[in-house]
Amino acid sequence: MSAYSETVNVIMKSRVRESRTHGSVRGWHREVPVYSTVLGKLGLVGGMGVESTIPYYHDIVYGVQNKIGKKFFPNITIESVNALDVLGLCSEQKYDELTDYLMQAIKNLTTSGADFIALSANTPHIVFDRLQNKSTVPLVSIVEATRNEAIRLNKHKLGLLG
Repeated sequence: MSAYSETVNVIMKSRVRESRTHGSVRGWHREVPVYSTVLGKLGLVGGMGVESTIPYYHDIVYGVQNKIGKKFFPNITIESVNALDVLGLCSEQKYDELTDYLMQAIKNLTTSGADFIALSANTPHIVFDRLQNKSTVPLVSIVEATRNEAIRLNKHKLGLLG
């Protein structure tokens, strides 16, 4: 499993909203009465590498479709940041500036209506805790998602490529 799959799980678990009519959605540790499945809007901070942003978008869209069992395109907005700026701030250990830079992207996504946000690369997770403390919407950590999946699979040694 990848962080994409965990993001899909977060979308599905936390974004199913109840309504007053009949029907049900199964699979999330309970049965929830719903008329239709309404998912919140995901914001992706991308651009830190096309190689990471494109697979996130692709796998989230089709992962949600697999979970729902029908053709459906989740509402996603991507805010692109400059990978060279992110890498430069990291290499110079300017973490306050990096936090401010990424927070602007998070604020833009929040303004666009994002209900929760994921960073589509490993590198910016160096300031994830700072971002989470400042964000007004929940952030999905790909580091925590990977750790949770490793625990679920009973894996004790992991390698990080990137």
